[in-house]
Amino acid sequence: MFLTIFQMLLEVTFFTDNVTLQELLIAALSEAEYESFWEQETQLSAYVPATLFDEELVRQLAATHQLHYLIQEASITQWQTTHAQEAEVVYIDDYCAIAPPDIPPSAGYPYWLHIRPTMAFGDGQHPSTRLCMQLLLAQAPLRGNALDIGCGTGVLMLLAARLGAEAIVGIDNNPWAIAATEDTLQLNQQTAQALYTGHLEDFPELQAQRFDWVLANLNASVLRTALPACALQVAPGGYLLTGGVTDTDDAEIHQLALNSGLVQVTERCAETWVARLYRRG
Repeated sequence: MFLTIFQMLLEVTFFTDNVTLQELLIAALSEAEYESFWEQETQLSAYVPATLFDEELVRQLAATHQLHYLIQEASITQWQTTHAQEAEVVYIDDYCAIAPPDIPPSAGYPYWLHIRPTMAFGDGQHPSTRLCMQLLLAQAPLRGNALDIGCGTGVLMLLAARLGAEAIVGIDNNPWAIAATEDTLQLNQQTAQALYTGHLEDFPELQAQRFDWVLANLNASVLRTALPACALQVAPGGYLLTGGVTDTDDAEIHQLALNSGLVQVTERCAETWVARLYRRG
């Protein structure tokens, strides 16, 4: 969904201080095309284009978990202004950080990544992003090329490049995300070999390529149908990284990966989220 700065959003806020419940809500709303989430100490705010809003889903979630909620209008401009003011550095382990553009690199962090606050997914606030980054960091140095499927802000392909990938390619069906990726790469003085707006099946020339690293931090509903295609992009001896999966769906997605001819290398878990790294023999 292409969002412009003029497009109206709806902000749905659920009032709960239960972190695990906030993550369950994010997982459910991600599958309903909510574009961004703001996790706070006592509430979770979720943002969706007004044209895609389904109030019945909100009612069901609130009733199931016995929550109060608030729905109000917002805009891209309002969102960016608010989040730019509140953006903080996110630290990944002891040597990687994601920071707003106005915060200079800190000594002791060799992988300092600048990300501008945007509604595209991948600012480091979500556990799934951090888990995927931790798995990549643990495999450093990387070799060969990398394809980021559902690239969002481009943070994973940026990290792959910083860790040694010689060429990076990104694809996302959201033009807003591709614009965010372009901005991220420019901020960090990196260049993509190619960026595609659409789905894998839209680009036969991309499907024909094989990659040493395929990054797929998506969600369970997408991976149920897309994982076999993602696996086909992996070169012999290459790796597939999956994320965006909660422990509720993990067994199903894991079996899909194994059925696609992949072997698990390692995994990371945090709260209700699971990220896994697979290898093709």
